[in-house]
Amino acid sequence: MGNRAVFSSLMILLHYTFAIAQLSEGPNNPTNATSDNTVGSIPWNNAGNTFSSDDSRAIASSLVVGSNQTEYLLVSDFGFSIPSNAAIRGIEVEIERSKDALGLVTDTEVRLVKGGTVTGSNLSGGSWPTSDTYQSYGGSSELWGTTWDYNDINASDFGVALSSTLTGVSVNISAGVDHIRTIVYYDVLLPISLSGFEVELKQHNAIISWEVSSQKNNAYFEIERSGDGVSFQPIARFRGNGTTSKTLSYQYIDQNPLSGTSYYRLVQSDYDGNRNLCGMKSLVFEAKEIGLVSEMVNDRFICSTYGLHNTPYDLVILNLQGQLIIRKSGVITDNIEENFHTFDPGIYIYHIKAGKAFSSGRFVKN
Repeated sequence: MGNRAVFSSLMILLHYTFAIAQLSEGPNNPTNATSDNTVGSIPWNNAGNTFSSDDSRAIASSLVVGSNQTEYLLVSDFGFSIPSNAAIRGIEVEIERSKDALGLVTDTEVRLVKGGTVTGSNLSGGSWPTSDTYQSYGGSSELWGTTWDYNDINASDFGVALSSTLTGVSVNISAGVDHIRTIVYYDVLLPISLSGFEVELKQHNAIISWEVSSQKNNAYFEIERSGDGVSFQPIARFRGNGTTSKTLSYQYIDQNPLSGTSYYRLVQSDYDGNRNLCGMKSLVFEAKEIGLVSEMVNDRFICSTYGLHNTPYDLVILNLQGQLIIRKSGVITDNIEENFHTFDPGIYIYHIKAGKAFSSGRFVKN
C-alpha cells in the first residue's frame, strides 16, 4: 500500500468582541404641526402651540352631544440626527395635555408618523386631567408595532399623531395640548471593545486612561472636556490601531484641569467618519489647588498653571540689572513657557500674576 499525501489547510480566525452602546437622543421638540382631517370632525386650532411648554395650547373645542372625535393633531420635523450605524430600540412620546372642567376627554389614537403616513400601533389610553400634565407613551423598548431605521427618524416627516374623544351632554368641551416631545432610544455596535476608562486627579493633573481589548476600523480617539457636561471641546487626539485583537492601553495627562467640576469623555472615530461616544467621567478639582509653579527646564522657563484655565495673566522677566527682558500678557490655555536658548547665562527675576494667583522668584540660565 502506497503512501498517501494528506493536505490540510489551516484557517486562522481572529475573533473580535465589540460592545454595544445603549444611547438616546431627546427629548426633541417638533417644528411643524397641523390639524389633519383623516379622522374625526373637530379640528385643532393653533397646532403650532405644541412646540414648547409655555402655557399656550393647541385647542380642540366643540359643543358636544354624546361623543365626538377630534381630527389628528399631527406634529413632525423633530430634528433628530441618529447615526447611520444605529439600531432603533424604542421611541417614547410625551404629551402635555389638559381639558376644561366640563365633560370628559380621553385618548382615541396616539400613533407615530413614518414617511408622512400615520402607522403602527395605537398606544392611546386614559382620560385627560384638568391641569397640564405630561403623559408618556411608548418607551425605551417600544417600537410601536413597526420597524425603524435612522433615515425614518431623521426625516422631516417623522412625527406623532394624536386624536381624542370629547364626551358630554349639550356642553362645550375643550381639549388642550401644550407640548409634544419625543425621545428615541438606539443601540450602536462600537468598533472597539472598551475594557476600562478612568479619570483621576494626581498632583494637580487630571489623568485620563483607557484600555481596549479589540479595535475594528478605528481611526482615532479624542478626549473632550467640559465645565458643564453639555458643551465639550477636544483637548487631545490619539491615533487608533485600525483593526486588531491586541489589548492596548492609552493615557492622557491634562496638566491644566478646570477649576471645580470637569467632565471628560472618550470619543472614537472610524475611517468612515462615524463618531461614537465610549464613556464619560467627572472630576472635581478644588479651588484651593489653584496656583502657579515656575521652573527652568532645558533652557525653557516653564510656569505650570493649576486651575487657571481661561484666566488672563501678565508675565515680566528682568535681569539682575533691572532691565526688562520679557513682558507678556495673554489668557491661560496651558502652561506658560518661554524659550531662553538665545539669552545670556545668568540669574533672572520673574513676576507672574493670573487672577488671584501670584508667583515671583529667581531662576538660573546656564
